[in-house]
Amino acid sequence: MAIQDFEREDLEVLKKEKVPSTFEIKTEPQKKMLKIVSLSPLSSVATFRHLESAETYYLAAKPTSAPAQQRIRIFAGLFGFPAPNLRVTLWDMNTGNKIAEATTNEDGIADITIAAKDPTSTNIVTGVGDRFPIMPQLNPFADIQPFTVWYIVVKATSISDRYARFIGRSIGEPLPHIFWREKPRTVIGILGIRFTFADLIPVFGTMSLRYEIGVSAWCSTPSPRPTHEECCRPEYAAWWDVKVYATNRKEEVKDVLAGRKGFVGGDKINLDYHLKYTITTTGITYDGRYLVKKRCAWEE
Repeated sequence: MAIQDFEREDLEVLKKEKVPSTFEIKTEPQKKMLKIVSLSPLSSVATFRHLESAETYYLAAKPTSAPAQQRIRIFAGLFGFPAPNLRVTLWDMNTGNKIAEATTNEDGIADITIAAKDPTSTNIVTGVGDRFPIMPQLNPFADIQPFTVWYIVVKATSISDRYARFIGRSIGEPLPHIFWREKPRTVIGILGIRFTFADLIPVFGTMSLRYEIGVSAWCSTPSPRPTHEECCRPEYAAWWDVKVYATNRKEEVKDVLAGRKGFVGGDKINLDYHLKYTITTTGITYDGRYLVKKRCAWEE
């Protein structure tokens, strides 16, 4: 499957860019002094987990076996003043197992990173000392926050497109209209006919992440370099069908990857339409297809 001439030119530029297989989503930690010890998300690191394509022209990002990571900031304070040199421990609420421990600095802060190689859903409990805190919901010396790692699968099939296309997706930020030029790090590659890729994405506490998908399907004309008028003829519209599946359970990964479980939502898109989703610890919501930029009179 060929690519259009202008995308071939863009590809030469993209090849000079380093497209990462991991994506850090930073958050602004908030101090919560209602408790002596409190948890706040510092950043999440998602990993590009899987890619398969019926026809691949170019891969910009490569799947990785690196774990997803959740960085957590612990605040310890008493009556608004920081509590330094305080030993704090993180626990998995589901299993009661210790995850990590640290000592607060002079500002009453300790940062801890949790690594996850598989999807999961649990609650993270922090407490003072090395014993699991009693009734962490009510205990002023403890805090509890939800933690979920989602395995998100994107499946796309060309409906009326004779060309291979740039495939892009963004995590935690908007995806630009011409994403491969404006944000090259969002590009998976140039893929054709049909493809599947997967991300492993952690979310913590009250975090809410934007997940957005787009393709560079300008138009499916016989000419690889069409005019604007040709591109906007409805009979030359280039459409791709995109569906998203997800799970937070390790045992469901194979079925979700195959499209047998975990359907979230999808629609058909071209260059001008993106699909948007919202990711939280409790679920993934399909927010629908939206018009990023109106290029042709018939688009709405």
